[in-house]
Formats: sequence, structure tokens, C-alpha cells
Amino acid sequence: MTEISHFIIIKNKKLIVYKGLFHVNSHLHNITPMLWQTDITDDNVWIKDINWENYRFKISDNSIEKLDFNIGLNGCISNIIVIFKDNIQSCFSTIKNEVVVNFPKVEKINSYLSNEINIFFQVESTLKSLSLLTGEYEWEVDLGVRKFIFGGEEQEAKISQIIGVIDGNLYVWMSDERLVEIDVQTGKIKTETFPLQALQAQGIIQAVLFPQYYEKEQSLFFFYQDYLVQVHLPTQENTLIWQDSRYNIGPSFITDNFIYFIGNYQKGTVFRDHVGVFDRQKNEVVWLQQVITLSKETYNNLKEIQATDDKIYVLDTSGTLYIFERETEV
Repeated sequence: MTEISHFIIIKNKKLIVYKGLFHVNSHLHNITPMLWQTDITDDNVWIKDINWENYRFKISDNSIEKLDFNIGLNGCISNIIVIFKDNIQSCFSTIKNEVVVNFPKVEKINSYLSNEINIFFQVESTLKSLSLLTGEYEWEVDLGVRKFIFGGEEQEAKISQIIGVIDGNLYVWMSDERLVEIDVQTGKIKTETFPLQALQAQGIIQAVLFPQYYEKEQSLFFFYQDYLVQVHLPTQENTLIWQDSRYNIGPSFITDNFIYFIGNYQKGTVFRDHVGVFDRQKNEVVWLQQVITLSKETYNNLKEIQATDDKIYVLDTSGTLYIFERETEV
């Protein structure tokens, strides 16, 4: 399949932007998504198109609805999505399909994460907690006062990722590779650690990008270039699971037993032309295949990977989608 710019595979339906238009299992919807995000229902896909119009697509009945409010797609949408209508900013429940609370004032939100009773959001370097029950702020904490040296100059650490809530604690990843643990009820910082510092000091790992959070194991995974590190959040213990200098790993997709990835092999380049499977039980790459030929003329590159129960989907920068059969996990 060619001329594809974006895709999502959910409930075995292929949601694809093909030739600039939105298709679901080959059914055409005459909009061009620019941003999209699924929610906890696994039925709603929230879409902002190139004209900044807002839509909700329902997977169950293949229907699309134009919304009369603006949606914020910069958060991890579990049960709440931030919306803006008539100069009022609100928290919209994706389960109840209604506004549950309004913000006390309009905030320029960088990112957010919700649970059952709170929404935690970032405004610049400040993290705030808003109660979904009362509509009142419960606490705020400024994380921007932390400094670190980068490129020989002092920098202010930024919030890179609001990761998740475990046992009443909110975890935040910072740009200085610091993990901050915050009590969700009080906003009190409980710990600040650098879980990868020891491995970096040994020269085992060099650079760290955004970690992937795997909720089922309450862990962050750093699968990048030639290493795989797992950090268990409740204990903040790290484990170097794998390292092999022959590989340069890029984006990946984690499941209970495997990690599906794109990258390259024995090339010494950041361009990605291979797709592979890492077996988490054996701690080794068990399948690797070159998909495209790297070209200096086009710089075509693999850029995105997803997996379903029986297939692996890989998209390259030229707009071609590759589909592989995969074994069912047991």
C-alpha cells in the first residue's frame, strides 16, 4: 500500500490517511486528519483535521461526527479529554460522553494525564492537579527550577512526559533524565532519582530519548540504539536486559512477550531499513528483515511500527505501508 501518511490499527480495523483522506478498511471519509488519538473505550478516535476542525470517529458503527468544540490531543487520553468551547475550558468524559467539570480559568496546557478523580496537567514547567469531583485545584508544583549541564551550558530541566499513576503516586520524566515521584493527594515530591545514571557512568548507554511506559508491568522501557533497559517504577530499579552493538534500534512496540522494532543492522547510520522482533523471554532478536533499500537520493526511511494479534504494520517516509504476518502470542 502506498501514498499513506498516517495509520492506526485498532480492533483489527485499519484507519489510514491515504492520498490525504481518511479511510477505514477502505471506506472513505472525506476529511484529512492532522492529529488523532484513541481513548480508554477503544471505540472513539478523536480527530483534528488540517483545517483545525474537530471530529469523533466511532469504530463500532463506522460513523464520524463533527464536533462543536475544540479538542486537546496533547494528552494521554484515558477517560478524560480537554475541550474548549465558548471561551470555557472543560474536562469531557469519554465514557459518560459529557462535560464533567470546567476549569477554574483557561490554561495553556502542554500535556495532561487523567485518572478516575483527577486530571494532572502541565502548564510550562508547572504541574497541577484538578479535581474532577469539585472542579478545584488541589495542588501545583514547579518542576522548572532544576538545572543541568547540556552542551557545556546550564539548562533548565523541562517536563518531558507525564508517565502515569501507580499506588497513589504520579511519575514524571524530566529532560535531564530525572524521574520525579509525586504524591497525587498532596502534590508533595517523594523522590527524585536518575535511574540511568549508573549505566551512563559505565559508558553502557549514551543517549536517552523518551521512554515507553508499559502499564501492565509498571515499567519504563528504554529500547534505543543498541540497548534495552527496563526501569520498574515502584522500586525504581533498573535492569540492563540486552545490548548488541550490531544494532541501531528506533521506534518500537511493546507486548508481554515481544518488542517489535524498526532500525538498522551493521550499517553505522541512523537511517532505518530493517524491521525486527525482540523476544522478551529469550532476551534476543529472533527475527530481522530488511524492508527497504536506503537511498541517498530520497532518504527513504522506516518511521512507524504497530502490531495487532496477527500482523505487524510498518510505514516508511515515502508513504508505503508494509504488512507482515506474525505468530499469535501464547
